[in-house]
Amino acid sequence: MTASKRQAVPRRSTTRTAVQGLAVAGLVLLAASPASAVTLAEVTDCMRANVPETVRVQQVQFVTTDRGRAQRVLTGRLVASRADGLMRANLRLDAPPDLKDAAYLSRETRDGRDEMYLYLPALNRVRRVVGGGRNNTVFGTDFSYNDLRQIHDAFYGDQVTLLGEIELAGTPVFHLEVIREQDDEGAERMQAWVSRDACVALQIDLFAGDAVIKRISSPAASLKQLPAGQWYADNVRVEDRLAESSTDLTVEDVEVGTEMPERLFNPRSFYLGL
Repeated sequence: MTASKRQAVPRRSTTRTAVQGLAVAGLVLLAASPASAVTLAEVTDCMRANVPETVRVQQVQFVTTDRGRAQRVLTGRLVASRADGLMRANLRLDAPPDLKDAAYLSRETRDGRDEMYLYLPALNRVRRVVGGGRNNTVFGTDFSYNDLRQIHDAFYGDQVTLLGEIELAGTPVFHLEVIREQDDEGAERMQAWVSRDACVALQIDLFAGDAVIKRISSPAASLKQLPAGQWYADNVRVEDRLAESSTDLTVEDVEVGTEMPERLFNPRSFYLGL
C-alpha cells in the first residue's frame, strides 16, 4: 500500500470481530498484536480486538503544566470492563485534596456517542456531560472528554480514511484521517498515526483549518506488552497549543482479568468507590 491510496468506511463499521476491543477511557491504550492490517477495517478492528474483558490500573497520574510553567498533579485509579462488546471505564481521583473522590464514568454506546458522567464531592451530585461540554477539560487537565474518547475507541462511529503506511519518528505506522461530527458544533478534523506492530495510536492531531491546535502523543518507547500479548502506552501527552499548556499522563500496575462489580459502571453508583 502506498501513502496515496485511500480507503474509507461508513461511520458505523459492521466488520468488527467477534471479540471486540476493550480500552481504558482514553487513559490506557490497549491493543492486540496485529495480523496483516492492510485495510481500514483491519486497522480499527486490530485496535479493538482480543483485549481482556477487564482492566484495572492501580495508579494513574496527570501532571499539567500551564503557560507560566506552574504544575498541578492529580493521581487516581481506573477500572474498565466491557458488556455486550461495549466499553465502560471509571476514573476515581485520590489527590489533590480538593478533588479527592471525584469520579468520571464513560459508557460506550452503539451509535458512537458515549455516555459520560462526572461526580464532584463538593457538589455531591452526578452530572451528565452532553453536547458542547464534551470539549471541556477533565478535572483541569488538558484532556477533554472527547480526547479521552478518541484514545480508547479506535474512532468508532466516525468517518475515517486510511491514507497509507508511513513512518513516524522511525516507527512504521498507519496514517488515518478522521472526521468527527459533534452535536451542534459541526465537524472536527483529526489525523492519527497508529503503530503497525502494536495497533496503538502514537499520535492524534486535532486541526483548525491547516493548523494543529491539539496533539495527543505517546513515544514508541512507551509501548508495553502484557503477558497475554496486548499492548498499551504507559505515557500519553496532550498539548493544547492554543492555551500553551500540556498534560502528561502515566499509568502503572496494569492488571487484566480481575472481576469488576457492575456498580462501578452504573451512573447511580459509580462514584461510591473502586
